[in-house]
Amino acid sequence: MAGRKAITPIIAVILLTMITLAVALSASTFFSKMQSSAQGTTEASASRLMATWGTCAKIVSFKFNPITNQSEAILKNCGFRDISLENENLQLIVKTSEGSCVFKLNSTNCANCVGKIGIGAFTALQINASAIYCASTLADLLHKVVGEKVEVIISDKSASFIIATTFIPENIVNCGLSLNSPPDQNVTGNNPQVACYNYSIQNGGNAIDTYSLYYTKTLAEPTATVNIKQYSNCSGTDISSITVSPGQTKYFGLRVEVPILSSSCGGGGGGYQGAHTWMVGLNAQSTNCAKSAYDDTNTEGYCGPPV
Repeated sequence: MAGRKAITPIIAVILLTMITLAVALSASTFFSKMQSSAQGTTEASASRLMATWGTCAKIVSFKFNPITNQSEAILKNCGFRDISLENENLQLIVKTSEGSCVFKLNSTNCANCVGKIGIGAFTALQINASAIYCASTLADLLHKVVGEKVEVIISDKSASFIIATTFIPENIVNCGLSLNSPPDQNVTGNNPQVACYNYSIQNGGNAIDTYSLYYTKTLAEPTATVNIKQYSNCSGTDISSITVSPGQTKYFGLRVEVPILSSSCGGGGGGYQGAHTWMVGLNAQSTNCAKSAYDDTNTEGYCGPPV
């Protein structure tokens, strides 16, 4: 057709070259971005992998003491990296039939949650269940499920480990009782004489305890009058029991009154004459469990100074 000019071969080559270069440049840019993105993803994944690789933890035991409202979790680091106990790194989930409680360990609810668990090391975390609040305190929740199975799940912030165990909360009462042994006493004279034995009783258990107190007399005649008194030096009212808080000590007195030794030390008849010994045994019995303590006293009486 007249008037139309065809593209010369030279111009066609130039256009094809420019198109090829444009496509190549676009492809290069695209693949460069893809490579950068993939490299970034790979590096991030590798970073996360390095953060979790070699981390391993194991719950050796978990228990709850309803007397003190303390839980103890013994953990072992079975991996190749230290496990941090700080900055709320550990999270616990406690699942019960009455509901669940989710919380993080910190210095408020776990006094020894500091530092790290070294490789291969054990640690016993002391958790204050009264300081952990869910719908109520964790202590209240565990009190409701005494005797039931409870699940505990522990993990860290990076989820490098998630471990679980079960336990059954029990009423744990440990009893401890100690009674001192005051020295024997001598009394003299021809009037009724009184010996006072000052006692201390210590509660070595983990719960408040009431101890029954009673005495035994091994010699019936002549009869001695015996009273257990509220305070030291045999003051206060007569008592038959005493209540002591765990780890505390209380004091009381054992009063032994012996009869007239004689109407006159010269021997005019009437009462008991000469030397005589009154033995009184004191018993203390725990209410919480089958723990008891015993001590005996010997009160020796004379008509006149002892020979």
